[in-house]
Amino acid sequence: MDTASAIGGFIIEFFAGNFFTLVILAGLVTVMFANKSENIKGTKLIGYIIGLMLILVSLLGFEDWVVSERRDIRLLYFKTLLEYWLYAIIMMLEYLVMTTKNLKRVHLIPLVIDIAVTVTACFGNRLVFWYDRSYTIHTGPLEVVPYITAGVYILLLVYSSKQFYSKGDHPRGSIILYISAAVIIACLFELLDIRENMMDEVASIATLVFYLYLSTVHHREVGQRLKDQEIMIEKSRAALMQSQLRLMQAQIQPHFIFNSLMAIQAQCLTDPDEVYNSIGDFAGYLRANLDAMTDTRLITFEQELDNIESYLNLEKINYGDRLRVEYDLQIKGFMLPALTVQPLVENAVRHGIGPHEKGGLIVISTYEEGDNIVICIKDDGSGASSMTQQQHKRRGIGLENVRNRLAMTQIGSVEIVQTDEGTSAMIYIKNSRKEREQ
Repeated sequence: MDTASAIGGFIIEFFAGNFFTLVILAGLVTVMFANKSENIKGTKLIGYIIGLMLILVSLLGFEDWVVSERRDIRLLYFKTLLEYWLYAIIMMLEYLVMTTKNLKRVHLIPLVIDIAVTVTACFGNRLVFWYDRSYTIHTGPLEVVPYITAGVYILLLVYSSKQFYSKGDHPRGSIILYISAAVIIACLFELLDIRENMMDEVASIATLVFYLYLSTVHHREVGQRLKDQEIMIEKSRAALMQSQLRLMQAQIQPHFIFNSLMAIQAQCLTDPDEVYNSIGDFAGYLRANLDAMTDTRLITFEQELDNIESYLNLEKINYGDRLRVEYDLQIKGFMLPALTVQPLVENAVRHGIGPHEKGGLIVISTYEEGDNIVICIKDDGSGASSMTQQQHKRRGIGLENVRNRLAMTQIGSVEIVQTDEGTSAMIYIKNSRKEREQ
């Protein structure tokens, strides 16, 4: 019972004597845990500082235990040396985290000198400190060495704050100056025996303040990046719309309109009964292309198919039996952007079938493949090796238009396969029905 009471009293006395420091460190750990997913710069080094601070606080209780239990006095030498070294290491880490510098050999010089001077106390000299038989500590002429070590790192911090000011980073420079001033005052108070154990509290507050600053900077940078991304997305969307309009305008080529009108005019003499249907096809073709310039809503595949048939009917006036079209439509009930298929059919007619005197065959098919609906436009005309550079360029206008529309609606993709036997254009549309089932 007496042992339990002694342990309980020791714990209460330990927490009472270090309450302020422990509360600050606990608050810092809580904030860091709340921000654990943010990847704030310097968090790892601050974690090391917290661990070292907890060891420092524990050393004070360790000293009380050695004195009360009259343990080996060499334990007090070990405790005091470790305390000196930990202060120096903490100041070095504070310097690194506040200046965002990487550890270099030159940064270790003050720490190495501090260790080399203070460790001499273990060999019986009284240059820095020593203990008498009553466990009382006495200081020697070199007792200021640990404080000089801390002073070197503080001077480095002050110099760094000046650099931050010169670069325009006034908030960081001001924070570093505040922390440097607080540490200097704490060192003076301890050196002059005005108040003891202030360094623990000041180092804890300094670490908490700087972490909160780092957290603020991080969240501000994240917010700015998100804002910049939104601006870039809006600019990209606007550029895509402008590009789409230019491509759509290029898609309705004047020579096709002229040829269609001339062909309809000729029908008035040769086949008056078909003029009505041809004018309907021509009006449907123009309406579909003009509407698609300003309307990005999805349409049914049947609507797209009507536009394709209107276009092909107009081309058949000129090509006659040279243009043959077959359909293999296994699926029709799906949505897609307007003018997704028709430009590729135009490419097949103009650049696949058109250059051949005998004409050729175009096969339009739809089918399911995995999670996609595939629309395939295949021609047996000009293949990759027989196409001229100008044909490649003109085919690219329609293809780029289709890719832009699919990218803007994020509904699918397009792939072109060219061989010496012809060209196949495959459009992959996400199967919304299967997504809903899943």
